[in-house]
Amino acid sequence: MSGQTDWKLFDDNLSMVDSGGGAAVTKQAPAGAYLAVFGPAGSTATVAVD
Repeated sequence: MSGQTDWKLFDDNLSMVDSGGGAAVTKQAPAGAYLAVFGPAGSTATVAVD
């Protein structure tokens, strides 16, 4: 994930399990996870799913 100003990772019960700022990051997401990615209007964030 890169290009974001903030992000939050939630499990399948919507309990937050991790969060971060604007640095590029690689995270393992639990099954059924939700990801919220934030940035300024008109900006681009990149999320790769493997």
